[in-house]
Amino acid sequence: MNTFTNKPLWELGISANVASIPLYRGSGDDTLYALPLPYLIYRGRFIQSDRDGVRGIFYSSDHFETTLSGWGSPPVDDDETAREGMGDLDAMGELGPAVRWYPFQRRVDKRLYLQTTARTIFSVGLPDDLRMHHRGYRLAAALYYRDEAPAGHPLWKWGASLGIDFTDSQYNGYIYGVPGQYASELRPAYQTGGGYAGAMAAAYLIRKLTGTLSFAIYTRMDNTSGAVYESSPLVETSNNVLMGASLIWRLTESQRPAPTVK
Repeated sequence: MNTFTNKPLWELGISANVASIPLYRGSGDDTLYALPLPYLIYRGRFIQSDRDGVRGIFYSSDHFETTLSGWGSPPVDDDETAREGMGDLDAMGELGPAVRWYPFQRRVDKRLYLQTTARTIFSVGLPDDLRMHHRGYRLAAALYYRDEAPAGHPLWKWGASLGIDFTDSQYNGYIYGVPGQYASELRPAYQTGGGYAGAMAAAYLIRKLTGTLSFAIYTRMDNTSGAVYESSPLVETSNNVLMGASLIWRLTESQRPAPTVK
């Protein structure tokens, strides 16, 4: 049984974030982001929100959980990049069902699980064009480990994950395709199909500084070796590294405890 022992139903706060993020998997360029963001942790029976994102819980047992989950990425400016002159990439969002398998009985402080996800991908042309456009599909599988009190130290939290992705030709064409009108001697025309889209490894570490203040560092490495779009002229490197840090301040929390979740 999985419970949220002694934890509030919800927590509301703000985080100051600095992160260096690749423009896209395989890009040779990164963008530095520095911005404050609000955050909400919600530990409901059917709706939950945490560092893994917002998800709806449809079924939960000691070993399985089915959810509806989402993901997103910021827009990409084409200036002074391999995509120069091709137009910006819109902000992307992903939404779809996921299944988690816990090989061992779930605990509050330690969790090991395999998650498979099928998501539809869409874009929104912020800030000028709010219309949504369907961009394809993603199928992903990843192994996650979460430890809320490593070696019995409740001031620390850490986690790690390993995963692989598969994307369809529509999404790969949007990110990595080079239409004929944008081709040049240095950037030949290119089309790609769907299939294996790369692998990732990620980790984070959180240190609780006070009752309301925490500090987090996180990193993620993406690898495109063997990806179906690997030969695209827009792929400049086989490995990308995302790095970031956050100062997290909990402003308030619910007096009502979170329910027991099986």
